[in-house]
Amino acid sequence: LSTVQMQTAKNMNDEDTKVDALSMLFLNSINITPVLLAISLYVGDFGILYEAVMEKEVAFSFMMILSASMGVSITYFYLLCSIYNSPMATSITGNVKDIFLTALSFMAFADVQVNNMLITGLVLSLMGALTYSYAKISATKAAAAAAAAAAKTKKD
Repeated sequence: LSTVQMQTAKNMNDEDTKVDALSMLFLNSINITPVLLAISLYVGDFGILYEAVMEKEVAFSFMMILSASMGVSITYFYLLCSIYNSPMATSITGNVKDIFLTALSFMAFADVQVNNMLITGLVLSLMGALTYSYAKISATKAAAAAAAAAAKTKKD
């Protein structure tokens, strides 16, 4: 879904349809709200929310507002990155971030038990992301070369 979101952000920022990041953030929020509501109902998150609000837990309310604010901020800057850069640059940056955070989490959390299943999952996930990025870069280069060759043929 994140790839679709990045490509949509880039497509909606063409010369014909300039859309700012806040409008994209609003559109994204409207599109994903029904899905998140359905998941929340299925998992039972509304019961937990109701209990916390009824008990007037200040810490919960603070953390809920902080979490929502951080989610909105991250999505906003993610969309800005996709608009001003290419979706591919955002994807590659995300791959590097994932590698860094995975390594950092191994060092930060002592309860991580490294086993074959964990290593296999990490390697498969990383290889999938890198393969996808490489394929997209190759396709982009091939399309640019084809466009250049067509322009050269037209010129001649």
